[in-house]
Amino acid sequence: MRLLRRWGGRGTLSVVSHNLMDCLKPECLRDTYHRRLRGAIPCGGASLAVLCLQENVPLEQSSCGKRTRPLQAGAVLGAAVAPSFRVSHHPQCPRLATAYDFRRLRLLSQRCLVLPRLASLSPLEALYIKGGRPEEKHALVSVFLLTRCRRPRGRVRWPVARRRARPREGRLLVVANLHLDAAGTNTFRAAQMGAVAEHLGRHLGHGRRWRQARGDLAIVAGDTNCFAISRQHQAEDLQAILHPLQELGLQDMHHDLHPDTHWFSRADEPKFIHQLMVALGRLGVDMPRRYDVIASNAPRLESGVLRTPESDHDLVWATLRTATPPSTQRRPQKLRSIR
Repeated sequence: MRLLRRWGGRGTLSVVSHNLMDCLKPECLRDTYHRRLRGAIPCGGASLAVLCLQENVPLEQSSCGKRTRPLQAGAVLGAAVAPSFRVSHHPQCPRLATAYDFRRLRLLSQRCLVLPRLASLSPLEALYIKGGRPEEKHALVSVFLLTRCRRPRGRVRWPVARRRARPREGRLLVVANLHLDAAGTNTFRAAQMGAVAEHLGRHLGHGRRWRQARGDLAIVAGDTNCFAISRQHQAEDLQAILHPLQELGLQDMHHDLHPDTHWFSRADEPKFIHQLMVALGRLGVDMPRRYDVIASNAPRLESGVLRTPESDHDLVWATLRTATPPSTQRRPQKLRSIR
């Protein structure tokens, strides 16, 4: 994650997407976020600004320190990155959390988008789907305003720096945090992604707020659950899932890398089918594939994957350029009055 430090500064923004696997190992995850992501934020110009977290769950009191009430995993991990992180969540989709740096972003609105739902499950799908019934999947859509805080002069402590920072309004940023269905086919998951793209298409470039802003940005990040036995077929199916986003101008931030991000051998969950996959993984039998994606209409500076064995998913990240390109048009000159 040192690449984040290299690109850190004004005009850049880094986004992270991670499936927490129900945060079954909260202490290990919090330590990883604190060591690997906190050091990636340079002083006075934080580049890491968005954390898209899936399978966000409430943690037990023993995992939250001395708090008297349980905290959400997104709040704990966001605080492990930086004290300036806040969490955007919706009561209709509590398993999705979008943590953001309030020094860089100001939350304007959020909405829970209901995705298409399966009518029934096959006998095999009922073994690994919780409850044995079709789940209702969602996408958490958050609208932010990019703010540019002027850095206070001199070396000052955090509370003083927050008081002295003067935010200036900038461009709008729409973040869609999603978790597609693990059941069904890749064609069905493409239909779910199409619902997200349709929602973004109705709002991207429309409305009063959008007309007032110039060069607004959009980010779609999450777990696609795209699986196929053949690697070539899986890569083709994943591109078909992302095709509705490409029609809106959003590009895959890892298309040239195509890294594996999901391992069955690390799915250490209590269900029998998961324990069977873990046992097979110890024997060297596994089929890692690329599930997690980040797509955006902003230019990509760098992207990569951070290995997180505390979950069955690796963390994916991308650094984007948010600075508005300079205009090539000349400003009209004022005519001098002739007396």
